[in-house]
This record gives sequence, structure tokens and C-alpha cells, in this order.
Amino acid sequence: MQLSGTFDTHNALLKEEIDNKINSLTNKDTIAIFHNISNLHYNYIDSIIDSLISISKVDDIIDSKNYKQLSSPKYVNELFFNSSGYTKFGKAYIERTNVYKDTLLDLVNHPLLRKKIYQLIPSSVTNYNSDEIFLEYYFQHISLIGVITHLKNIQNNILLIELSYLNNKTNANTVYN
Repeated sequence: MQLSGTFDTHNALLKEEIDNKINSLTNKDTIAIFHNISNLHYNYIDSIIDSLISISKVDDIIDSKNYKQLSSPKYVNELFFNSSGYTKFGKAYIERTNVYKDTLLDLVNHPLLRKKIYQLIPSSVTNYNSDEIFLEYYFQHISLIGVITHLKNIQNNILLIELSYLNNKTNANTVYN
């Protein structure tokens, strides 16, 4: 589902810039891997947003008539948490995000890009160096619109990381491996 808003517009422009950079490169082996992994995770995040919208039955996230549903954490909590901790969906989110992040880190040697990946794609069970549990910190008891906004921000970060990777692959002075 395409949501209207600043993130969607900005992400569309980033995608176009990424595609143009990829098309201009000659050696595309690791770039293709990086791009495919980024697309898979971007689309996975999109499927989570679609799931949240579907179970909430919100037809328009901009319309103020949906305020009650959008401000409720009920749908997010139902999707990610159960009485014993995380739902299957919640566990899958952690696993897929960790795999995405670890795969990118396997492809990148440059310390600044590695740092950017660590900072922009939170994925471990703990959030950075705090004691907050990752899924609870970002999702539990957070409103539907807050989580959708967070997920859109993650999609933006996926694109920014890929663009940084591509920009530096094409820049002879600073190369991210």
C-alpha cells in the first residue's frame, strides 16, 4: 500500500537516484548484492506497514476520522507481542532485521559506513548500549501512526545507506568496500 506523505515522496526520489547510480556503474557484482538485500528488506518493511493497516482497517492514515485507531497501540501490540513475549511475527522481524544488517556489514569494510549501518538500522535485542529491549522500545505500547512513521523512517534509512554505499563506490577518493 502506498501511503501519501513526505517519506514516500522522499523515498521515491532516493530510489530513482539509486537506480541511476547503479545503471552508470560497470562493476556491479557486490553492488547488485547490496541493492537486492536492500530491496528485500525495504519491501519487507512495506509488508509490515500493510499488515498494520490491514488489521486496523484504517483506509486513510491522513484522515482525522481515523484518529482513534491511529493513536491506539492495540494493533501494534497484537501483531508483535503476546502473553509470553513476542509473537511469531515479532520474532521474525528481529531475525530478518538482524540478517539484513549482518549481511550489509559482511559486504562493507569502511568504518564510517559500518558505523552508519549500526546507527541507522537498530536490530539487536538491545537498543545500542541501553538496557531497553529492542522490540519493546520501538513498538510496544506505541501508537499505530507512531510505528508506521518509525517504519517509514527505517525504509528511508535503508535507502540512505545504499546511496552512501553507491556514492562511495563511484568516488575514487573514498571507497566503501
